[in-house]
Amino acid sequence: MSTISALAFEIQQTTKFHDIEIKRSYINEIVAALFGFKTFNSLKLSSYPIFTDSIDDQLDGELFENRCEELNVSIALAPFFQKHLSSYHFLYLTNEEMSQLVRHALDDDSLHDNVLERLKKTFIEFPQVSIYPYLIAQFYSDCESDFDEQNKDMNYLYHRYLQGKEISPTWKAGLDNFIKEKERNDEYKDNYIKYLKIAADLGSFPAQLELYQFGDNDHYVDDDDFDEDMYDYSHSNYPSDIELELAKRGNEECLRDIFDRIVCDGFDEIKKLKENDLIEAWKWQKFAHYFGHDLAQGNYKTEAIYDQGNIFAAESGRHDIHLPKLTLEQENIVDREVNKLIHFYENLNEFTFTRYLDDSSYINWEDEDFDWEEE
Repeated sequence: MSTISALAFEIQQTTKFHDIEIKRSYINEIVAALFGFKTFNSLKLSSYPIFTDSIDDQLDGELFENRCEELNVSIALAPFFQKHLSSYHFLYLTNEEMSQLVRHALDDDSLHDNVLERLKKTFIEFPQVSIYPYLIAQFYSDCESDFDEQNKDMNYLYHRYLQGKEISPTWKAGLDNFIKEKERNDEYKDNYIKYLKIAADLGSFPAQLELYQFGDNDHYVDDDDFDEDMYDYSHSNYPSDIELELAKRGNEECLRDIFDRIVCDGFDEIKKLKENDLIEAWKWQKFAHYFGHDLAQGNYKTEAIYDQGNIFAAESGRHDIHLPKLTLEQENIVDREVNKLIHFYENLNEFTFTRYLDDSSYINWEDEDFDWEEE
């Protein structure tokens, strides 16, 4: 009995047994109110279940009474609801409440194991929901993809140790510490990748992106199917599938990269566009307008570079692009494609976890007046 629908069915069966008729839809609304939601629809669209040992002291009695009054349902039916809810082990949290729960658990060791276990139990009940492996992965994110590379000297000693060779007492304590850190990192890394892959396979794009950023590119590229175009970095910092999904979500950098790749050659010179390329270019240009971006605007600049007393002029970027006009038929095609992209974006219901709400890495240091010299 892990879903609201199953819970509502059980409650309705109990009321029928006592010759009390109440619509299933009313039961759904009242149960949603008990979980703190004004409507059942808002619960379905904006919340996720999370396992809890007991929910008796976490239900909203006031909202329950208000909803019963609105639906003309007697609050005398409360014992029927209480009976079934007392054995129900899931709360419903909004996206932000779920994120906040995980953030607190990551910051507080006393909550860490409890919340992780709750997420794992919830995933057992809801194995097709990507948010759970995605959030479970965050509990193992404190790891490095290149731990051995960052600790080359100790890694060298570690391999000598594995070969049974004698290690100097001078390095013994450091090696012991390295082995503990390595074992922890390997455990966390394996679990981090494992759960991100599960989430990605269930359709979570944030998990797919996180996998790529962590450096687990094997999840995307099979050596037998390697496509060099996927890793054409002349106009992109991402593989083509990641880049496309980011562009569809309004990422300006990826929108510009896709546009430039369509209209420019490898030397940032404007190409003579075929019809399909022209339609594609206009599609992304008009979609970018939806976010207030003009992809055709140039970014050409000349900078002075100093090298051993000499000054050189370095050019980068491209000039403005003036796309040829479209025919009426081409305009219609472009508009249909742009509307599809906008519809996708406006109806995107995607859970993305943000570890830190106030990330100092976004500070623009050039705009700050810092005195770096010690007094």
